[in-house]
Amino acid sequence: KAGYDYSKIAKNITDNGIEIAGLQEVDNNANRSNKKAQIKEIANKTGYQYYKFFKAIDIPGGGYGLGIVSKYPIESTNLIKLSSGSAEQRILAHAVINVNGTKINFFVTHLSYDGEGGGSSRSKQFSEVASELAKYDNFVLSGDFNTRNLDEYNVIKGSALVNSKDDPKVTYPYGRSPLDNLVYSTATWKFGAINVVTNSYSDHYMIHSVGTFTKAK
Repeated sequence: KAGYDYSKIAKNITDNGIEIAGLQEVDNNANRSNKKAQIKEIANKTGYQYYKFFKAIDIPGGGYGLGIVSKYPIESTNLIKLSSGSAEQRILAHAVINVNGTKINFFVTHLSYDGEGGGSSRSKQFSEVASELAKYDNFVLSGDFNTRNLDEYNVIKGSALVNSKDDPKVTYPYGRSPLDNLVYSTATWKFGAINVVTNSYSDHYMIHSVGTFTKAK
């Protein structure tokens, strides 16, 4: 919906003071998006030096998947494949980001929707995400989780939601709220209120929040 004007998305990131962004449904050098590396384009328009594309599947001319754009150095990355059956391959992307000397584990994902193998596929994916996050006492997970049932997050132990039952925010305006969230380790993070950007040039709204790292490990 930005008409391939990546400066519009970048402006949403910088105008809202977002220093680390997780993005879903990203193309990389694909025919359908004018052979552009979309994460690189967005990063360049924000002025942030650090970015990474994570490929979930091949599409004509390039790849499709997830991305991270960061104001701070990305020291390492890895990609974890999630159970997806015969449907679109779903992944969990991980970056270790050095924020002024403190290394944080930042994740992004995009889980299955109800019509794609039913809730059982997403249930397996949640369990696999939980198993990966259990390796870290310091994590922030961003993503489109494709569920209105916030109880599905309960498998992620020692965590809390920014888009929570206390004050759930619409992130998918076509009646399926709240699909998008930030999940964080309560032992090491505190987050403020969630903010929603409705002019997000997407079928989903951008969400963001300010996190404070409380315990360095």
